Amino acid sequence: RGYVLRRILRRAVRFGQSLGLNEPFLYKFSEVVAEEMGDVYPEVREKLPMIQKAIKAEEERFHMTLNDGLAIVNQAIAKLKAEGKTEIDGATAFTFYDTYGFPIDLTQDMAEEAGMTVDAQGFEDAMAKQRELSKNAKKSVTAWDLAFTVSEQLGDLGKSKFVGYETLSCQSKISGMIVDGVKVVEAEEGDEVYAILPETPFYAESGGQTGDKGVIKGAEGYIKVNDTVKLPDGKFVHKGTVIGTVAVGESVSAEVDKANRLATARNHTTTHLLHKVLKETLGEHVNQAGSSVDANRLRFDFSHFTAMTAEELATVERRVNEEILNAHDVEISEKSLDEAKTLGFTALFGEKYGEIVRCVKAGDFSMELCGGTHLTNTAQAGSFKIVSEGAVAAGIRRIEAVTGMAAYEYVKAEENRLREAAEVLKTTDKDIVGRIEQLNNQIKEQNKELNKFKNQAAMGQVAGIMDGLVEVNGIKLIAAQVEADSEGLREMADTLRAKIESGVVVLGAVNGENVQLVAAVTKDLAGKKINAGAIVRETAKLCGGSGGGRPDMAQAGGKDASKLAEALANVKNILAAIEK
Repeated sequence: RGYVLRRILRRAVRFGQSLGLNEPFLYKFSEVVAEEMGDVYPEVREKLPMIQKAIKAEEERFHMTLNDGLAIVNQAIAKLKAEGKTEIDGATAFTFYDTYGFPIDLTQDMAEEAGMTVDAQGFEDAMAKQRELSKNAKKSVTAWDLAFTVSEQLGDLGKSKFVGYETLSCQSKISGMIVDGVKVVEAEEGDEVYAILPETPFYAESGGQTGDKGVIKGAEGYIKVNDTVKLPDGKFVHKGTVIGTVAVGESVSAEVDKANRLATARNHTTTHLLHKVLKETLGEHVNQAGSSVDANRLRFDFSHFTAMTAEELATVERRVNEEILNAHDVEISEKSLDEAKTLGFTALFGEKYGEIVRCVKAGDFSMELCGGTHLTNTAQAGSFKIVSEGAVAAGIRRIEAVTGMAAYEYVKAEENRLREAAEVLKTTDKDIVGRIEQLNNQIKEQNKELNKFKNQAAMGQVAGIMDGLVEVNGIKLIAAQVEADSEGLREMADTLRAKIESGVVVLGAVNGENVQLVAAVTKDLAGKKINAGAIVRETAKLCGGSGGGRPDMAQAGGKDASKLAEALANVKNILAAIEK
């Protein structure tokens, strides 16, 4: 959703950044649009705060992408130019897009600024190849494709009648079976079977709710059903393992696993409560964007622009539990779609409904159209606990949660982890935070002492570094790798700059997996052709980083420590190019 609009917005952000606008700015123009077009599109004025929030969030997301991607693209461009190439190949451009989220049009803009082009056709070819791989991967993991194909052998069978809303068991018969992709009349011990019944209480996977489990009992054996799906032609397929023997045509007792159905219903009904509470807490812009419920947990995707705060999550969790304890009766009825909408039942965006719809109402709190199985009263959910909240796509968030005994077990597991942590820290549960703060302070003090010794040792390297002094077009230059933190680098650069009296000093160090760089220029040269910021920026590019600063002192960071030696060796070339 909004793909084209997002591309236009991101392109504008990129141009804004090239003009020095490094903070979100486009969202501010929303007021002008609302003022000029509000008479024609009143919803723009009504929803102005939400529109501004959405645009600003998109700008902030893209600034993060740019910050990561710019260094990578710049590094690639510098490398290609050094190799004498004038074009970024399609595979490389696709890597920028697929791995780092860097759009092709922005790669083209940056290439153009550097006097290069991008192999657009190669990019499209790589994109097509990726789509094909994705398509094939999807085919290879869709287990039910086989069942759908083989079910054509059972085309003489009619639709299955679902009676699972009213009962969890019924008498039926096996009208068809498939084993290993082949239609069979009998299945034996251990066979993995797809069985079709003309009448079934098993709910088939639909609307994000998983299919029922249970047993189909015959005279000489039974099928242990572990999943149920509905085929496009209306047949319900029960997937399971045979114990004993079962045969086509025999009478059977179809029995749904009551505990599994109830646990799934807990999560499904609670999902409805969660949807309403999210609208209450975050705003009416919240809409369901997907869901998945089974006996173990619920997953709910919804439209929202930013990560939820700890306070918002706590509010949502508390409110859902309040509505569970309010013990709302859950009423289910069938109505015409128009009547349901008039009464205020929520229809999901993009969902296709028939003329008659199933309406699920939890007291006066929640009203939704839904074909799933539910509790008879919200109190049956027991309790609700949020396990995680995060992003799944731009503007789409996901909450995962548990209910009932699963919520209890989750909390007990957290308590056990807290107790284990307290034991490791040699303190009590209630004093863990204080103990961690105490240890952090000790670590900080020890790191200060360690850095002090490192910097003292680094200053001892000055004499040896002076031996590496060279001249480039009559200008003294020291470019060396040392062992020091950022403060030590600056102190050493100051010392060396004072010793050479006139010239340029560039020092680099590896700290962890990252590179730190400092450039210092003596006052007689700073700003007169030679700029420390420009030198350190060009040097950092080879290390996959960026930076800048004053004409006389600047610093930068990089991500590729393996390139530090090459980058420092290249300072002579940078200085020579400046002098020309």
